[in-house]
Amino acid sequence: MAKNTIDMTRGPITKKLIIFALPLIATNVMQMFFNLADVAVLSAFIPDPVLADNAVAAVGSNSSLINLIISLFVGLSVGANVVVARGIGKGDAEGVSKSVGSAVFLSLIAGVFLAIVGICFSKTFLIWMDCDEEVLGLADTYMKIYFAGMPAIMLYNFTAAVLRADGDTFRPMLFITIGGIINVALNIFFVAVVGFDVEGVAIATVASQVFAGIACLIVLIKHKGNIKLNAKHFKLYREKVLDMVKIGLPSGIQSATFGISNVVSQSAINSFGASIMAANTIATQIMNVVMMIGSGLSVATLSFVSQNVGANNVDRVKKVTFFSSVIGFSAVTILGLITVIFASQISGILTSTPEVIQYSRLKIYTFAPMFGFCVLMDILGNVLKGLGKATTSMLIALTTNCLFRIAYIKIGFAVIGKNLMYLYWVWPISWALNAIVDIVFVFFAYKSFKLKVSAHEEANDNLI
Repeated sequence: MAKNTIDMTRGPITKKLIIFALPLIATNVMQMFFNLADVAVLSAFIPDPVLADNAVAAVGSNSSLINLIISLFVGLSVGANVVVARGIGKGDAEGVSKSVGSAVFLSLIAGVFLAIVGICFSKTFLIWMDCDEEVLGLADTYMKIYFAGMPAIMLYNFTAAVLRADGDTFRPMLFITIGGIINVALNIFFVAVVGFDVEGVAIATVASQVFAGIACLIVLIKHKGNIKLNAKHFKLYREKVLDMVKIGLPSGIQSATFGISNVVSQSAINSFGASIMAANTIATQIMNVVMMIGSGLSVATLSFVSQNVGANNVDRVKKVTFFSSVIGFSAVTILGLITVIFASQISGILTSTPEVIQYSRLKIYTFAPMFGFCVLMDILGNVLKGLGKATTSMLIALTTNCLFRIAYIKIGFAVIGKNLMYLYWVWPISWALNAIVDIVFVFFAYKSFKLKVSAHEEANDNLI
């Protein structure tokens, strides 16, 4: 085993799961820090509080839309992770090499496509979302620049997924950390020195992702193990791409269902005006830092389950699911409650406007105590994907986090009128529904996998 990798099929589960997840958590926190740094710099270095809040609102108003547009292709990187991890678990060196080549090639195709779509249609998308006219121009500028860097963003997502499938979470974390430093430095330079606003923070974010994507690519090119990117395998292999699509397309659609519901929710939030838009942006960035712990465990669970499915380790799949769920639910619930206690102080770091602080605190009070269910939902959804039930996970999310949320908002607003607290509660309720349904389907998926392995072992015994 290379020193940067972890053998997920043998040894103590809890210790390895935590060691594997910690760099993932740090990576996710750094990625969230990109947007948080954008907000902090805009608030700190634009002297006019109204202009600063408008810039913050512009950055936040398109985040759900950006996530929706790119989610389908990021889902394909999940498919790449599963396919590579299963190949490693099976010991299929040739298959792993072909999977890596297909994944990197696919990332560049996806990135170019997304760049074209985002640049050409950003303003149209924002208008569809009822973006406040006061911030529409700023939001459009930010979105166009962000999508210009999409090839690098996709390259990082896919190459990092390959490295994680091999048990290497340290180097993706290292590169995103360096990228974060670049991002902050360029943010301050462009906003404080040059005098840019949203275009400055957008350029800084793209530059940091370019660095991280290229760095991960170099690691794969120079790698000494199975995941080395060989020039002869740098092409699309039909079988490997189809395997990635089989897992990744439902995963992408699942992410898109969250994106669709979040776009509807963001549109509803936008209708309350610029102050609440800014407060929502600030509260979301604060809460996302906490949620990244659960997200890191979720990605770790996907890799662990996938490798052990490839190795037919039935009991280990069960144990990984249990330990990851307990750790994730407990840790994020505790941190969520801590966030509630210090909500005003943290919000005050990012804005000096009392009204924005008040509404930011309101969202944190509503969301943070229920974080554990969101994490449980993510972890169990990835268990289903690792067990080959990506479509099941997608359908559960579609029902509980898309259709339910849209119906909740549309019907509620029609009956009781626009109400911010009513709107905010749709997220915690849908998280809990999704987690409960996931528990039921994970149980049946595990039983099916266990029967499949038993039948395979019995067939091999009969051959002997």
